[in-house]
Formats: sequence, structure tokens, C-alpha cells
Amino acid sequence: MSKFLSRPTTIKLTLSLFIILSIAYTLHDGYSFPEAIDKNDYPVNTAFHPALYATSVDAWADHTFSDAKNFTVNSSEQLYKVIDNLNRHNQKANLVLSPGQYYLPRPLIIKNDYTKILGLPTSPSDVHLYGKGMRPSQNVENLVVIEAHNVVLEGVRLSGAPNHIVQIRGENGASRPVIRNCIIENGYEQLIKVSYDMTRKPDVKSRSGLIENCVFAYSNKTAPYYYTGGIDAHGIESWVIRNNLFKNIASPDKHIAEHAIHLWNNTANNLIQDNLIFNSDRGIGLGMYVGKKVNKNLKYSNFAGVISGNVIFHQNNGNPFADVGIVIENSYKTLIEKNTIYILHDYPRAIEVRHSQSQQVVVIENIHNKLIQVSSGATANIQANYKDEADISKLLNSRLYQYPSWFHPYLTEYLSP
Repeated sequence: MSKFLSRPTTIKLTLSLFIILSIAYTLHDGYSFPEAIDKNDYPVNTAFHPALYATSVDAWADHTFSDAKNFTVNSSEQLYKVIDNLNRHNQKANLVLSPGQYYLPRPLIIKNDYTKILGLPTSPSDVHLYGKGMRPSQNVENLVVIEAHNVVLEGVRLSGAPNHIVQIRGENGASRPVIRNCIIENGYEQLIKVSYDMTRKPDVKSRSGLIENCVFAYSNKTAPYYYTGGIDAHGIESWVIRNNLFKNIASPDKHIAEHAIHLWNNTANNLIQDNLIFNSDRGIGLGMYVGKKVNKNLKYSNFAGVISGNVIFHQNNGNPFADVGIVIENSYKTLIEKNTIYILHDYPRAIEVRHSQSQQVVVIENIHNKLIQVSSGATANIQANYKDEADISKLLNSRLYQYPSWFHPYLTEYLSP
């Protein structure tokens, strides 16, 4: 994404120009939508209860599939063979990977529903799946590609792909994925990409996914390429993204990086909760400004969703595109609550609510050291937020119990002795 998208120029409009621009919108029940967007296109189910949903996901994701065939895998050759065989024969399966190194020179493509790949949830670094490394490629070279329902990745380290580390193909209807207790690091592009074909299959998307207790990181201060992000998801609905750590999701040059977490293009009713985001260009984003060229199948950039309890911290470390903590753009009925945002670089805003479809937004009980801004036709109920200097070390120490012990070493540089 270009840098100018995240640093909009403030334009002083005269009253007459404001009136002219307002005529270009159609009013509905006190809020406004561009003419290309119909209020009736928003999802019917606005009573989304993330905690209840997350509990239901846990009920099946915590266990191996009881009626599945079990495989013990000891090499990358065996892993490819088992997956290829399952793709042809469609059988529920639990694959238990022994500790070791698994070199994947070609994408591991999972087309079989109910496939669980299990390493060591308490020590995922001991089961390492890696590709050709962070480098540009003429071909699409993702590490793992999920094209099926009910696929679980747990307890593995995934690294070193020329494109995305994990791609989930929402355009194939790959729903209910679970990724937990994993290390996902050092991809040349996005670390997790959820794709979506809005033009040809706008109603086919990934629903009801869970990503939790994972580390998303680059080993250096920045990624090698600006076209990177932590989780970049299009079209997803009713996902839960919680208790993850994101480090160094940052661009080295040319343009700003994608967000650590960015959900957009007909995304709806997702929960982003209790994540730690450190030294990343942009923290959390919902929606996007699309300009005048609107795809006819774009019903909403983002609908509803909750951003709650996240900690976003950025040191003054010289990253060239250090930017906002939380930004929502054309995101209707979104709740932003109880987040802590502590930014030490010179970007002036911690939270931004932008553009005319951002209506009935609530920003409440956040702790922040920079400004909260509502702009470009957005409206928001802003209350009980507290501007203060956060003690990140003290805050992290008080919350360590929430996160698996295996990724505490990733936090040591932010903790007091």
C-alpha cells in the first residue's frame, strides 16, 4: 500500500464545498453511504458474539479428529506423499510430525478436508518447515496453501518462502481453518494471506477461522520488501484472531508495509483480541479507502467487528514508514475498545477513523499517547479514552499468563530485568 493512503492530507473545506460533496451521498437513517453501496447489502447477522463463537471453535480444534486416520511423519518426502495421497482420496487425517527439519522446495497444497498437521504445541521451533528463502520469484512459491475446510496447523515453525508463508484460498471456500501455537516468520511477502475472488465469486469466502497463540516475525528490524504484512485477509467473516505476537512487520524502503493485521474487501464480524504488535509500520486495520473505481461486488469494505485488548508498541527505531496504531476505513459499526497504543516515533495519531462509511463506530476505554482522529466524513462515539504514557514492560509482565510460555523469549527485549 502506498504511504499516502496512511497519511491523508487534511483539506480545509469551505462550507459551500462541504454542501456540494454531501449531495453526492444518499442519506439513510442518519448515516450516509456512497451511491455505489446499498445499506441493505450489509450482513443480516449483526448480533455476533465472539466469545461464544471462539468457545465453539475450541471444542473441535483442541483435539485430533477422532474418526480420522493417523500418520506419523518423519521427512519432507513423506509429508508430501501423505498429503498428495489424501488430496486424491479425501480422508480425514491427523499427521503427527516428528521433531526435525522439513525442507519444502514446492508448495505444500492441502486440498483434503479435515486435515490436521500437528508438531509440538509447547515447542514449535523443534518442527521446522522451511522453503527456498526470502527472495523474489517469477513463479508463485508459497510455503503452505490451504484449499480445504477444517484444516489445522498446530505446533510448527514455518519460514522462508519467496511469496506467502501460508495462503488460505477463500475463493475455494476454505473455511474453519485453525492456526495455533505456530511460529510464522521471514516470508518475502505476507506471512498469512487469505485470498478472495470478489469479481467472479463474491459469495465464496473463508468463514469461521481461528488464529491464536502464534508468533509472526521478521528476524531483522524490517522485512526485505515493502509488500509484506502479518495477516492480510480479504472477504473473511466470523474469524477470531487472538493472543498472537507480531514483530517487525515493517518496510525497508519505497512504500509503507501492510498492517500487522488487515481485514478488508467484504470482511465482516471478526474479532481481533489481545494481540501484541511491536515495531510494525501499522498495527491493525479494518477496511480500506477504494476511491472512485469500486468493484460492483464490493458491498462493504468492512462491516462491524471488534478490536479489543491489543497492545501496540513502536519504539523510535528509525523505521522509515512507522505509522498509526489502529486505523479503520469505511468500516461500519466497529468497536475499538480497551487497547493500549504507545508510539515513540513522530507519527501524531494512535487511532484513526476514516471515510464516510465509518459510521456508528465506538472508540472507548483505550490508553494511548498520541491523538485519536475522526476524518473524511466518518463519525464515531469517542468516550472514556485515557491519554497517558504506557509502561510497556509493566503491562507485559502483568499479562504474560495469557500467552504460551514458549514465546516469552520473544518478549524479553521489552521486559525489565
